[in-house]
Formats: sequence, C-alpha cells, structure tokens
Amino acid sequence: SFPYAHSPAALQWSCSSSHTRAVQILDLPADAVSTNLVWDMIGQAMRYALTEDMDQARRFLTDELRDDARTDMLFSWLLAECYALIGDREEAIQWLRNAVDGGFLNPPFFSEIDPFLQPIREDPGFHELMVHLGKRWATLNDFLWREM
Repeated sequence: SFPYAHSPAALQWSCSSSHTRAVQILDLPADAVSTNLVWDMIGQAMRYALTEDMDQARRFLTDELRDDARTDMLFSWLLAECYALIGDREEAIQWLRNAVDGGFLNPPFFSEIDPFLQPIREDPGFHELMVHLGKRWATLNDFLWREM
C-alpha cells in the first residue's frame, strides 16, 4: 500500500459525491499519516471537513502545510476546498486566488462543478475572483482559437 496515494483516490470519490467512501479511504491509522507529505495533510484536513469535525480539520491546516502548498496551484485549490468546507470563506478565497494566480484557469469548474466550493459561491470575494478569472479565461480562449 502507498499511503500517499490515499488522498488523490479519496479526492476522486469525493468529487463524485461519495463522501462516505472518501472518508473510508482517508481513515488511516495515525502512524500511516505523514506530516511531511502535503497530500497526507490535505487528505486528513479534507477527511475531517467532510465529517464536519472542523477542529480536527484545522489541526492539519498547519503553517508548514500552507508554506508547502503556496507554490502549487493544485495544492492551493485543495486548500481552498478545505477552508470552504470548514466555513473559513476568506481563507478559501485567498487559496483559490493563489491557485488561479498559479495557472489554474477554469471558471466553469470553480463556479458550477466543484461541490466543495459551494459554501463560498455567494461570497462577494468569490464573485470578484470569477470576474477577474473570466477575463483571463476569455483571453486564453481567444488566443487558443486564433492559433487553431
């Protein structure tokens, strides 16, 4: 078994609305969770957020994790989801902005598909970010279609 593979697998289950299966996958013995692996830490934060144990979720959202995730658009997006699920809208939007600034340019996914961002979709900061992202999205699409 590869412990670092649990979090990506659980993410797939979670996005397909099978939160119970995702939590089962993430329910690892304490000695199997590495505090040195970003995937493990985010996976555990997500596990507790999905079971609405916000205090436990926050325990895994450490300064060290945030430092490690800051330069990666995928990890930034996953942190945005975690923070949205635990009700910290400001942090969620900040991390989503970091993901966008890192190159994660998909406004339809953020505003319509990703179930974990639902708690922040009505926030003015989210709308502001989607307007900014929409302009970048349009520019990118114009460029791509012009090149074809």
